[in-house]
Order: sequence, then structure tokens, then C-alpha cells
Amino acid sequence: MPLYFGDDLELRHDPDCISALAGRIDAIWQRLENSSFMTINEKRKTVGLARIDGGDAMMAAKI
Repeated sequence: MPLYFGDDLELRHDPDCISALAGRIDAIWQRLENSSFMTINEKRKTVGLARIDGGDAMMAAKI
């Protein structure tokens, strides 16, 4: 590969585009949505999203 693309070539998959993983990914999103012990930024980090301002405060538990 280095001959054509250079030494820094990376191949990555996007799990959101793999239909066989859709149920598993939906379950992960649902568990994150329902978790009351994580901050918004912790949840965002889990799925690879950037931090947001104010996202480190604990949210009120859903009852």
C-alpha cells in the first residue's frame, strides 16, 4: 500500500452503515439514553462525539 497511498493510509469502517449491526447499535444508543449515572459528555465520548459546553454536569434522574 505505501507505494500508492503513503505510509499514513488508514482504512476504517463505519458501524452505522453496516445493517447487520443496526440492532446492536440501537441497543447501545438506548442504554446511553436511559443511563442516569453518566454526564452528557461521557455519553458523547462513548459514541465518539465531541464534548459540549455544560456537558459535564450530572442530569436529574428520570423517574
